[in-house]
Amino acid sequence: MKCAYYNKKISAELYQDLDVALILPKYEKTLTISKEREAWTEEEIDKFFDVIPKDTYDYVLFRVFFELGCRIGELLGLEVCDYDRNTRKIAILRQRIHINGVGYTNTNKLKTNASYRLILISEDLSNLLNDYLDETCKTKNDLIFPTHRNTLRRKLYAYEEKSGISHHIPHSIRHTTATNYAKAITNFHELEVASRKLGHSPEMFMRTYANHISDIEEEDLLKKVSCGSKRGS
Repeated sequence: MKCAYYNKKISAELYQDLDVALILPKYEKTLTISKEREAWTEEEIDKFFDVIPKDTYDYVLFRVFFELGCRIGELLGLEVCDYDRNTRKIAILRQRIHINGVGYTNTNKLKTNASYRLILISEDLSNLLNDYLDETCKTKNDLIFPTHRNTLRRKLYAYEEKSGISHHIPHSIRHTTATNYAKAITNFHELEVASRKLGHSPEMFMRTYANHISDIEEEDLLKKVSCGSKRGS
């Protein structure tokens, strides 16, 4: 099957569908899926990646998904030309959508104006992505991840099942990345950087994710403010 894909005997998207059907374990459709706004824990992320072989397409796919924190359509719409190896930046310029009677296609119409953005990725992920692109010999207009939305969901649920963690919908990956940024922000400049990375305005970012700071972190913040206010007393 892999040879057929590399020799262009079957399409990349068909290859991914067959990969799910033949290799990944089956999962029950009756599984309780978490709500969109439920973020992954660090333990869940570690367990999830532990069951994905490191030298596979799926490992690269989910590593990029978690680090970018992009929308699923943006992830699947990425083309090789959107990635600059020299700057380690990925441009979000389009998304992959399904149109009845046409099938899957890329469109340059994104959700908001802020959705068009450049995202810097880590050196570790950049090296991983470089090796993947070199191995698959993709051209600049090829999709980086030629996968259907439903195929990605099936992969996600199968690996969650295999790792024994709670089940999340794909959008919770974006929410997890955003929540982790919200917890790490210490000043307005960092807020601007994080909101730009997620394709939000700073105001929208704060309204959506700031309420996920834990009670302990809020208590620590309150103590810092209280100490500052006592200096003038």
